[in-house]
Amino acid sequence: MSEVNLRAEMCNPLMVPDLFYIILECFRPAHDLIASRALASLARTCRAFSEPSFDCLWRKLRSLEPLIRCYTTVDDMQNAIPPTSSQFAIINRYSHRVREVTISESTSVRFLQCTSMRPSCLLPNLMVLHWDSFGLPPHIPIILIQRLLSPTLVSLTATLAEADGATLLSFLDNYPQLCPNLKSVQFSFLAGHSATIIQALSRAICSQNTLENVILYAPVDDKALEHLSMLPSLKVLTVTLSERSRPRTRSILPTDPLFRNVEVLEFKTSDLDLVTNLLRPRDQIFHTFRLHHHKRLTSKSVVTFLDVLASRSRTRSLQEFTFSSSDFSHPVPVDQMASEAPRYRLSYETLQPLMVFGSLRFLDIEWSEQISLDDDEVAKLARSWPLLQVFKLYCGRGGYPPFSTKYPTLLGLLSLVTCCPKLHTVSLPLDATKVPEVKGAKACRTNFACLIVPESPIDRALPVAEFLFKYIPCVTAVDAKFLMPPGTNFRQISAYEQAWQEVEILLEEFNDMVSDMLEGFSV
Repeated sequence: MSEVNLRAEMCNPLMVPDLFYIILECFRPAHDLIASRALASLARTCRAFSEPSFDCLWRKLRSLEPLIRCYTTVDDMQNAIPPTSSQFAIINRYSHRVREVTISESTSVRFLQCTSMRPSCLLPNLMVLHWDSFGLPPHIPIILIQRLLSPTLVSLTATLAEADGATLLSFLDNYPQLCPNLKSVQFSFLAGHSATIIQALSRAICSQNTLENVILYAPVDDKALEHLSMLPSLKVLTVTLSERSRPRTRSILPTDPLFRNVEVLEFKTSDLDLVTNLLRPRDQIFHTFRLHHHKRLTSKSVVTFLDVLASRSRTRSLQEFTFSSSDFSHPVPVDQMASEAPRYRLSYETLQPLMVFGSLRFLDIEWSEQISLDDDEVAKLARSWPLLQVFKLYCGRGGYPPFSTKYPTLLGLLSLVTCCPKLHTVSLPLDATKVPEVKGAKACRTNFACLIVPESPIDRALPVAEFLFKYIPCVTAVDAKFLMPPGTNFRQISAYEQAWQEVEILLEEFNDMVSDMLEGFSV
């Protein structure tokens, strides 16, 4: 069939290039060599399929090896022989098709080195670049990345080694000018981050006005934080806050439109008061908020933070909330837990401000303090979140009788899954030493299969397994986790772990019995 006749026979949607590429991508699953060969064969059938098929084949590369094979073998590439002009002309037939590439191994770096004298950009239409120094040999200069930077780039992800020294600073100073249209950046530093690196990174961030997604696993200064908070295009932000991030030039006013259009907001910090100040009611619309705190919590700071978070402007928007606070540097011995007054406890009063978020779907709270919740309080919380799909509570200082605080039982778990039928992930500390009697309750039909029970004591496996099988039959696996502070009775913890393993075995046996009975009825 001629090319003209073929185009006449093609349906209209296939005439749209972007849609045609999407269809071709469906024929090429990731890392599927056979599908790639099929596309190559399709490219040779006729010109109507040639260009789209070649574009699809070259659009996303896991390395620069396909370009190397255009003129030499990978083994010969160990000698870093640069291509001749005629060989480079062959490379150029395909390099303009590349839209996304990952640089994470030495062969790609050698190719960049041996083509470094070429004045033009190696991949002129590149849009997405992943640079991972973790998989590269030591002392690879980051300056080589500039061979891949161009105004077409819209997404840059880089794992960097501070050992690059001056070349790393040069990269941070120059990439905003080389890539003026960047919409997404992600930086992490393998060797930590010095004050000089923080300053260079902050300057780079301040010079970019088109960013939509920013993920920084390093602190920025107050000017960079203020720039990000005022950026109208920003949709996703992950940033580390330090003392350098605290505003110095002026105080943040309640009327400042901070993070006005941000939808996903994530902070890593040891300064909860700074986060609270940034979240003062400003009509923000974020639906996801994650906070990773690196110090022990105090009552005053937590209450103030949660009250600010639960402002009226966010009651309908927030769908995901993560709050982890880890301070395991000075664990409290078990024999002192009952007598020691913790700085703060994860209690009903703590979580009560979050009950205004009726659209909440994801709740993950992990603290190093004790939990203090009873069954009725768990039920009250659950009734406030009918759309909840993920419920995770973990506290690293509880679960060992005699209890110094309130602790949920299996009845609280039953209330949770009854009020939240969409749950597919549940993590809740339980006191399973006694199995409560339930009157009039029906089996809950939920979606989760694995029940996570951190810091949960248990006496006998059989009654617990019978309760779960009767009222929460979807549970087929149980994962018990125990943090072992100094003075832990390892024999007791071992007994708990063994009992929970027996619960899982019993649940499997119960389900096998039901399956056998159903097969018998069908016969």
